[in-house]
Amino acid sequence: SSQPDVDIEPDYENNLSSYLLNVGMPAFEVSKEYTGSRVAGTEIDYSITITNTGNYASTTVHLIDILPGEFTYIEGAGTYSAGKVEWTIPEIEPSESVERSFHGTLSCEVGTVVINEHYRVDDSVQGAVTQDGDPVSFSIIAPTISAGFNVSDSSVEPGGTVSFSNSSSTNGTNLTYTWNFGDGGSASGTTANHTLKEPGVYEVTLTATDGCGFSDTEVKTITVKELKLFLPLVVK
Repeated sequence: SSQPDVDIEPDYENNLSSYLLNVGMPAFEVSKEYTGSRVAGTEIDYSITITNTGNYASTTVHLIDILPGEFTYIEGAGTYSAGKVEWTIPEIEPSESVERSFHGTLSCEVGTVVINEHYRVDDSVQGAVTQDGDPVSFSIIAPTISAGFNVSDSSVEPGGTVSFSNSSSTNGTNLTYTWNFGDGGSASGTTANHTLKEPGVYEVTLTATDGCGFSDTEVKTITVKELKLFLPLVVK
């Protein structure tokens, strides 16, 4: 219940009743954690936990979180505006913990320290508030990109077509792919087909690039064979 306890002790001699008021008050603790890889440009989740450590329920609890500049908000259960997320929690009972979460993306600035330190309960009907919770911080790290591809043939006749299929991987954002076939031709996409017309040795290069501009390359050699002409032997 949200009502304080009242004990009534009657005083019959003075025709009075004395009231012993056990007035409770809510009190809050706030904490925060994140889940994510910390890789540049990737998504990360934050969750804030509010615990009522008092002996009285609190109503219309207003929670705010001012986000660091290296984080771009995507979505959550609260209301977002101008770098701040807000939640209104109808009621938190004594000893009850309530969690609110949201997620977004990190900046591409590797080495930047992301510090989230401005989150707190700033209002409630009973007047219980908190100071900012303990800072949550980490450094943004570079992705690990490994470019790779498979070829249908490493040696073909002149005019032969070679198929290329990407096998790259990353722990960062989605990759895009650019192919250079070594003869002036190029293409983009996860797979490619290319016809090599002239004899020679061609270095085919795949460049895998993520959304932050980080990249890796893989090079493989394709040989186009020399044509051998066999002239008929004429005997006079």
